[in-house]
Amino acid sequence: MSGSGRVTTTAHRGRPIRVGVRLCALTMLALLAYALLPHQERIEQIPFLVLTSVGIVGVIMMWAFPWRRGVSPRLLDLVPAAWALFYVLLTSGAIIVSGGSDSALYLLYIPVLLFIALVYPLNYQIALLVVTMVSYTAAILLEQEPTPAGDL
Repeated sequence: MSGSGRVTTTAHRGRPIRVGVRLCALTMLALLAYALLPHQERIEQIPFLVLTSVGIVGVIMMWAFPWRRGVSPRLLDLVPAAWALFYVLLTSGAIIVSGGSDSALYLLYIPVLLFIALVYPLNYQIALLVVTMVSYTAAILLEQEPTPAGDL
């Protein structure tokens, strides 16, 4: 049931999943374009391509799964949250292998944070925001060459 007391259909509940799949597919295309464009940051090519490949496989699996058949409504509520978590961790991994604090890929957090804000209730929003902040902080701290204090 939705907040208004009406029964929410499975097709409507699956909409966040479709949006998440499209969002991640666009992100994977952006990551591939980022790897091909000239830039000053160092990119560890093999790990970057592995992360992008994992993301592409995830997109294909989520797209191909038969969501309308026999999936419980509870699962339809949790899958987008798991998908957002996957997206955040994938973005953090891409930041680590593309220069850490020098990477411009932190901008990829914006679409997923907007997705979280539009789809989830407040408790999920807070939890996923905390995960995003911890993931980004870890991505910056795991950098091999820390930023000198004078550059901050």
